[in-house]
Parts: sequence; C-alpha cells; structure tokens
Amino acid sequence: MNILSIASVLPVPDIYQENDIIFTFYEHYIKSYKEDKVYFIRPSSFSLFRGLLSKRWRERNKISRLKRYNYKTFEVNIFPYFSISRFVNLHALLSTSIFLFNRRKLKEIIIQENIQVIHAQFIFPDGLLAYYSYKKYKIPYILTIRSEQKYFFKKWSNPIAKKIITHANTVTTPSGPMYKLLKSNNLTSYLIPHGLSDKFFVRKDIKEEENKVKLITIGQLIQRKMINNLIEAIAPLVEKYQLSLTIVGEGPEKKKLMNLIKALKVNDNIVFRGELPHNTIPAILKEHDIFILPSSSDTFGRVYFEAMAAGLPIILSKNTGVFGFIKENESALCINPYDIRDIREKVEFLILNRDIRKKLAKNGKKIVEKFKWNKICKEFHERYEEIVKCPAR
Repeated sequence: MNILSIASVLPVPDIYQENDIIFTFYEHYIKSYKEDKVYFIRPSSFSLFRGLLSKRWRERNKISRLKRYNYKTFEVNIFPYFSISRFVNLHALLSTSIFLFNRRKLKEIIIQENIQVIHAQFIFPDGLLAYYSYKKYKIPYILTIRSEQKYFFKKWSNPIAKKIITHANTVTTPSGPMYKLLKSNNLTSYLIPHGLSDKFFVRKDIKEEENKVKLITIGQLIQRKMINNLIEAIAPLVEKYQLSLTIVGEGPEKKKLMNLIKALKVNDNIVFRGELPHNTIPAILKEHDIFILPSSSDTFGRVYFEAMAAGLPIILSKNTGVFGFIKENESALCINPYDIRDIREKVEFLILNRDIRKKLAKNGKKIVEKFKWNKICKEFHERYEEIVKCPAR
C-alpha cells in the first residue's frame, strides 16, 4: 500500500525545529508494516513580507524555497503556498493556492508513486490539498484534525472546513475538546491518541524520601504553558513541604521565569534542565513523584501520557487534548491554568495524600497501556486498508 502523508508541521533539519510526532508515528508504522511505503508532502506558507518581520517568518520563507529534504529515512517534498495564517478566514481562502502552485508536482507524485490513500494531518492546508486530490484524481483520504476549533467559528472558513471533513473517508482527532466540537456539529470522528513507546512503561520502585516531594514539568517555555503560574502556585509550599520542581524545556519565556524564581526566593528549589533528548525523558520522569503541566491549551500533549506510563500521578488542564482520555479524580487531577490558588491546592492535596497519588498513578498507567505505538499503528493500518478496498464516498 502506498500512502501519501500531507503534514504542514514537520521538522526541517537545521532550519525549523517542530514536533516530530508524525515522523515518529510512521517510523513505528513502517516497522510493523514493511510492505507499505509512505511519501510526504510538507506544505510551507510564504509571504512577500515575512523576511522583514520575524525570525519564524524568515525560517518559513527559507523552507518554501526548498524543493525537498530528507529526514532520517524519509524524503519530504515541499509544497509552498501563499497565506496569512494569523487571519483565520484569509488563511482558509488563500490555502487554495497550494493546489494552484503545486498541481504538476502533485500529479507527478500521485502517478509515479501510485498513491492509494492520503492522510492529511490538519484541515488547512493539508486537508484542502487532500480534498482537491480526491476531486481531481479520486484518491480517498483520511483527515486528522488537531486543535483547529477556530475554523468553526468564522464565516468563510467554516463551510470550507466542513466540506473537507464530509468528503474524508475517515476523520480522526487526538484531541478530546476537538472530538466534542465535531460531535456537536454532527460530524463523525474517531478519538485516536498519539502512541507511546514501550520504554516509558518501565518504572522501578523508588522509595520516596519521607519529607520530600519532587515535581516535574516538561514542555516549551512559552506563554501558553503557564509555567509562571505553576511557579507562583508552589512558592509558598516549597519550605513547608520540602518541595522541588524540575523544569525540562527551553523557550522565549525562560528569562522571565528565572527572574520570577529569583523574586520569589525559590532559586534553591526550582531547577532548569534545559531541552533534553527525547530518549532520556523516561529516566528523568522516574526520578520524580508528580507530573504537572498547566497549559492553557495543547492539541494532545503526549508528555502527559508519557508521565502516566512512567507511573507518575499527573495534574493537567481540562482544555488539553489528552483530557478526553482520562477520568477526572480517577486517573488525574484537573486544574484551571489561570487560577494560581487552584493549582496550589491540587499540588498540596497530592503532597498530603500519598494513597491518592498511588491510585492516580495506577489508574493512569492502565489507561495508557492501550495506546502503545503498535496498537495505534494497527488501527490506522486497518483504516488505510479499508479505505483502499472501499474508497467510494
């Protein structure tokens, strides 16, 4: 089976570091289904003015000028298109340029590689290109929708998004809030999370130090991760409970966070570990007692599942994608990321209740056992096969 994956969020070596979850999925997929072949298109938006405005825009323009690149064992074709992504309606309308600018190259890939099924990883522009491919070449497609709620609340993007969704053979999402929104719009979808590597499921029995509790948070140091609220929340608890916090990640908010830590006089209790290789995360998690990340939003948030697999109780926000897979107060505690007092109370509750920590950890691990990569790959493989055998809509 020949699969074409269209993904506008893919890392580009030496230019743009982005979430590698899609490559990770297909690495595991190919190991299980060696007879299948996967080809990639990475849409890349450009603007005549981007080079003057920001580093990120300059990076995107640089990517748009590439024709293709290699990432590990995969070859990726770049499809440039014109858009202004900050304006939702304009982004939806201008995304049509991806087909106009790349129609010859698309035809060449589909014919030469004998593409049988397309997997689009976002609505715009990925799903729109898949929709055009279906209309032009009758190639059926799966659509995975992430945190793309914004398209449903705008006058022009809403009908285009719904057309893309209704013409997909299968729609999936890793996001609980997105799944609920699709359901409320009478759109059928399947809630399928990102997978987990087996290496996260090995947790040694670590004897907790009698009066010490070690928190850990992992993520980019950007505003929506709300690490500043976490620091303010735990500051009064630090001496009271000999509490420590490890922060793993890098980002533009680091300097502000370091200044906040200094102002609150908790320098000795909060440690920055920087950005660490993903294969070292299981060992880091095992050194800690509680995982917490008060993000205001996350498409999925695989790090929550990774912490659960490692046997840690977790504290998370309700509006993260992973919330759709857990039961509040049974497999995780939930917080309002904007409410410092709520964060503090939930952390203190787990500090004082070891039995609850053990219960959450046990129940959380049971949930994520179902989502190992081999099981996720099997589910998508079956959907690919079904679509290829019965492609009609």
